[in-house]
Amino acid sequence: FVVMTPQWKQSLEDICASDATTPPLLDCSRLTPIWVDCTEGSKETSSCKVEKGLVQVWDQHEQDYDWFLYMDDDEILDTSTIKSYLSVMDPSEAFVVGSSEPRPLGSSYACPKCKYNCSSDDPSFTYIWGQPIIYSKAALARVMSGFR
Repeated sequence: FVVMTPQWKQSLEDICASDATTPPLLDCSRLTPIWVDCTEGSKETSSCKVEKGLVQVWDQHEQDYDWFLYMDDDEILDTSTIKSYLSVMDPSEAFVVGSSEPRPLGSSYACPKCKYNCSSDDPSFTYIWGQPIIYSKAALARVMSGFR
């Protein structure tokens, strides 16, 4: 899945397009866009895309996966290492593998225009910020309770 704002739809179509003489710039056969309504170019864009993207992926695919990875498009991960690392962990327990310390919802780059707005009734609720980040199913369920 790739989280994108609608302004990039034509660009994605152009990148993935091909004809009889020109191959596509990118093999998009395994690319599933998640379209979110966030304002590109604002300081809230990143957090808005994280929140809305995670919510949509969760709502559409909660039952399909045990682990959820969120990362930027310019990052590379060794999937064999990640598979090995995660193979000894139980996705029904709340595991989060990330690159930063947990921080309270609503801190720093909170997105005031996002529907879910990084808010939670639980003042101790935190989630990992930074990328890449891997959530177990149980951990992402807890994050979703904070976003709603």
